[in-house]
Amino acid sequence: MYDLYMDHTEKAGISEPVIVKNVSDLGMIIRDERKRKNLSQAELAARAGVSRRLIYQLENGTKDSFPIGKVLQVIRRLNLELRASKKRSD
Repeated sequence: MYDLYMDHTEKAGISEPVIVKNVSDLGMIIRDERKRKNLSQAELAARAGVSRRLIYQLENGTKDSFPIGKVLQVIRRLNLELRASKKRSD
């Protein structure tokens, strides 16, 4: 099993990785970063080459799955990093 991590919080140039457990976690990170960059959903969608509806659905967790390519476009456009690492055994 693997954990997905996102580096998104920049305080004094240091990123804090966050474990992404579901689509809602990912959407929250994307929404927070979009707002931090003062972008509307429409502006982010245009810059990432996706629909505003996809941004809305992603941020609000209205769907359980999304095309990974489109999600990666959004992540890259926000200058976020998504990493996978092997899950630690319990």
